[in-house]
Amino acid sequence: MKIPKYVEDILGRSEFCFFVGSVCADAGYTITVHKASEYQMHRTLNAECDRLVAWANRQCPSIEDAPTARVDRYLTETHYCDQTAVVTIYDPVMKEIESMIHYDRRRR
Repeated sequence: MKIPKYVEDILGRSEFCFFVGSVCADAGYTITVHKASEYQMHRTLNAECDRLVAWANRQCPSIEDAPTARVDRYLTETHYCDQTAVVTIYDPVMKEIESMIHYDRRRR
């Protein structure tokens, strides 16, 4: 599977997520995507997540109306600090890209 540079860039600032608010995430499939900088607008991060999901869904079409990837939480407003959006990507796409995702972003 050919992985585009923009996908590598997004995954380079992502980490695995185990809880979305008070709801358990799909462990091993749900990731948080951090803004590229504190000054990035929320709309830009949301557009990047949409682009990531569209790429993942093109790699493996949906089965029985269940998409391969989806955005679970968008940002609703911009704050000038670290903010994240939440995306879930299932196999077989996740299996190909999981090595690019950090388990704990603070340990990079």
